[in-house]
Amino acid sequence: MVARLVLIFSPLVIGPVLFDIPEYSIAWSLAASVFIASVAQTNWFRESAYDKSFTHSLLRPGSMFHILFVSYHIIGGTIYAVNGSGHSLFGTVVSDLTYDPTFMSKCQRLMLLSHASVTAGMKLVGFGYNQPQFRLRSIPPYHLTVVSFVSLGISRTAVSFSGLGHFADTVAAISATAILVEIYMCLRYRRYGNLAVALVPLGMNLINQAVSGWKGLVLLTVLTLAALLYNLMPKRVLLAGTIFLFFWALYFYPFGLALRPLLWYKAVPQNIAVEMSINKTLSLSFEERLNVIWASFSARANDLVQFRKYIEFVPARHPYYGFDIVRNALIALIPRTFSPEKPDMEVVSMQRVYEAGVVSKQATVSAKSSFYQDAYLSGGEWAMIVACVSLGMLMMATNRLCERLFGGYHIGTCLVYTSLFATAFHLPQNFEYFLGSAGMSVFLVLAIFFVGRSTGWIVRFSDPEVRTDDVRSARVPHRISALIG
Repeated sequence: MVARLVLIFSPLVIGPVLFDIPEYSIAWSLAASVFIASVAQTNWFRESAYDKSFTHSLLRPGSMFHILFVSYHIIGGTIYAVNGSGHSLFGTVVSDLTYDPTFMSKCQRLMLLSHASVTAGMKLVGFGYNQPQFRLRSIPPYHLTVVSFVSLGISRTAVSFSGLGHFADTVAAISATAILVEIYMCLRYRRYGNLAVALVPLGMNLINQAVSGWKGLVLLTVLTLAALLYNLMPKRVLLAGTIFLFFWALYFYPFGLALRPLLWYKAVPQNIAVEMSINKTLSLSFEERLNVIWASFSARANDLVQFRKYIEFVPARHPYYGFDIVRNALIALIPRTFSPEKPDMEVVSMQRVYEAGVVSKQATVSAKSSFYQDAYLSGGEWAMIVACVSLGMLMMATNRLCERLFGGYHIGTCLVYTSLFATAFHLPQNFEYFLGSAGMSVFLVLAIFFVGRSTGWIVRFSDPEVRTDDVRSARVPHRISALIG
């Protein structure tokens, strides 16, 4: 294990020795993160008895965390660096007077340190998955569709009660993910009649996400579905995924960019806002679409601009926060239902954003710090190592627990972990929101498991039960043992 940990931290030692020019240092940090993500997928690094390719379990954190980290921090960071140096892939360079290669090289090195530390935390826990301790008795056809609709109903009901907004969002995530797993099961076991039914709520979810103002929700949903289906039909997934990415970038992203201010800040009715946004998007030329992509991605597809301001702010103009941010985050664990006097965590977390000058108090945008930035603000590089190693250990331990309690990969990871923990762990927000989201998800996991055990839906894996590996069998068409990955 020591040799593997040394390998993933070695770029942090080698980089400063070889490159003292900021531009070269930036390129090295970006390439080193890709190297870490690649090494982390090898059986040599994982030392796991699970001898199948990582493509069989893309939604486990050992793979999905790296996919998202590279997609956001590395691709976004590359676009920002290329634009800042005066170049563009599409001919238009966005003027950025704040770009400073020296500060950017330090930001990228800190992100590389975060990436290596999270990977080290996962390695310390280990990538081995033992046989589940519990399993589900059965999931007959359509049951995950029913779970999706029931979860959606609970979410819609909860959102009307004060203090249950985050609970409603979390349950809504279960609804959206359950349909994706249902579609995977239908294709895996050729239940095409069920598939036709499951595609209806999938379309409803995608439409709701598309008109919500959140441009990334549709992308994350399709990415999750692609990760589920890749091992079944890799060529089709790659082809369809490539087509979707072009559509998302050229059409949906400009649409979402036009829709958000109309919905969020100008209070335009949704149907009118959607129509206006579609008309504006369709009127763009191809060159204008490319320029929109470049301008938006160079400014927003990374956290480097605000990270630089935090580096300038701490410790030069403000001492490290120490445990102050952590203490604030612990308050987020208390449900507002039980503590009506609980402060607004948005206001609390935005305070240090204003102090660092990331945005002004008059701004209408929310620019909360990320998990990695809060770690730096708390105590610099050593605090980042501690926080990120802990994050890696927590995500692996949580993922293995979900599989142990819910019968393996397809339910434990693809449904439970992905819907409840994946966003919080793989794209972690600031400490307050991270702990609040993780705490709510742990509560729901325990509640679901308790209900499942009480109703007999979840049983010990050792309990006698007729099982089969062929769920298409006419006699036992839906035994969950066939679903254990």
